Amino acid sequence: MTMARALGCDCLEKSGNWRRRPFTDPLSETYRGCGNPDRCCHHGGPKKHPFLSPPVTTVPTERFHQMLQDTLRGDALASMPFYNQKNVVALLDELPAMSNADRVGWDPVLTSILSACVLQERFQLN
Repeated sequence: MTMARALGCDCLEKSGNWRRRPFTDPLSETYRGCGNPDRCCHHGGPKKHPFLSPPVTTVPTERFHQMLQDTLRGDALASMPFYNQKNVVALLDELPAMSNADRVGWDPVLTSILSACVLQERFQLN
């Protein structure tokens, strides 16, 4: 059973309004719009949302926040040529004075840098 049929989509009905979809074999049948954009996998279906972890920078007493601070101020970030550790440390120093919304905005950036540092340490990517 296809995803479209499982969701109750009638895109598989043949009509004169056929459109090719990139996920189909060019030699196989194509699908038309079914008029059910909320459930149809060919219309994009429900909006997708990224999976985000809870903010790290809002509670400075948590262990993960401490790990973030220690790692980004340590040797792992200093050994990575594509990050400027002075600027990252300056940002870490500014965190307590920032509003909660600003800290949450910087959270994905700092977490990405932390991830790169952990990979650098774990796999010794010098």
